[in-house]
Amino acid sequence: NTLQNGDDDNQQKIPITLTVTLLTLTAFLLGCTTSLIATGYYSSATFLFPSQKESAMSHIEMAVGIGYVVGPIFGSSIYDSRGYTSVYVRVSFCMAMMAIVTWNFLAPCLTKKVKVCCEGGEDDDDDNDDVVVGGLREVDVCDDLEDARVGLLAGYNSLDDGDDNITAQNHDGMQHLSVESAQKSQDHVISTPPTTYMEQSRRKPTSFTLLKSAKITIPAMTILYANLAWTFMEPILAKRLDDMQVKESWIGVVFALTNVIYIPTAFLMQYLPKRFDRHFVVFLSIATTPIAVLLVGSNHLPLLILGMISIGFFPTPVWILLLPVMQDDVLRMYQKEDPGWKRSLNDVTAGIYNSFMVLGQVVGYVIGPQLNGSVGFEVTTRVVGLMIFIQSLVFYFC
Repeated sequence: NTLQNGDDDNQQKIPITLTVTLLTLTAFLLGCTTSLIATGYYSSATFLFPSQKESAMSHIEMAVGIGYVVGPIFGSSIYDSRGYTSVYVRVSFCMAMMAIVTWNFLAPCLTKKVKVCCEGGEDDDDDNDDVVVGGLREVDVCDDLEDARVGLLAGYNSLDDGDDNITAQNHDGMQHLSVESAQKSQDHVISTPPTTYMEQSRRKPTSFTLLKSAKITIPAMTILYANLAWTFMEPILAKRLDDMQVKESWIGVVFALTNVIYIPTAFLMQYLPKRFDRHFVVFLSIATTPIAVLLVGSNHLPLLILGMISIGFFPTPVWILLLPVMQDDVLRMYQKEDPGWKRSLNDVTAGIYNSFMVLGQVVGYVIGPQLNGSVGFEVTTRVVGLMIFIQSLVFYFC
């Protein structure tokens, strides 16, 4: 009776503390896994479709927008009919099915075996599990392909898919890479680089190395501010709408407007004409985002709704184009030094992009309520809008 009536505060706090601890740990693990998934699909899509990165990002972001719309509807309907636990059971089942599909269909695209021409027909390293037959070495795309290409192409300055020196042929269901110039003249015999794999790994640029360059740090900060435009209002907008006497049933609709507009905008971004400079489009996108933020801060409901619609439109090019821009800039910076780093640089850049995007969410959730409590909703939108506009100028001039 004491526990049920809540008279013993000390005993009542034990299960509450345990519950909060478990929920916090669960949220942390969900954040880790979600981050791994997001970085993985950004990196994989742009690596598998290097000439269609914008199209790949367009489809990914469109799917993300659909998930943001469908997720709350799906979760609330199951919660009403089956209860809280059932929501997580069903979501977990769906994620497990997607993991199986990914493992069976996507993973082979990243780990298929290929045959690469190499010197000699024997493998001097007994510990190496790769198969060497008739001077051709089987390597795994995920692990060794880039290093093998470096060995083959030492002395060449680039590793473009369209390079005339490189040909790709199907051979017994496996990709066969050869160097035509090496076959035409013995003067072009290619030797293995003197550096070992471990030495090459130590020299590979890391996230911290890339962030020392303004060409990477400034675009990374740009995606942070673009995400800030979305997230700063989430903790405070519902109260603002309630103060404006918007019915509770319509508050969700106002929030959904941004994602409803974002989905078709993200899809259409892949058809942006190639003649448009991507750096300028990204600048224009982040520079016009403050307009949407200021509209959201309006005291008039129609203007606020227009602002929510605009936030689904103005920042969208940043999410679609910025990662390909960053990856291309990184490849230009390091391609001549070692073309075999292409895959690794692609992954590291995607990790930086996703980290700063999530950091923008954290910053938005923190400064939104803090500013709103100190200066009010309208001034908060002005401050955030000014911060985003300053970042757009930094991106343009730097």
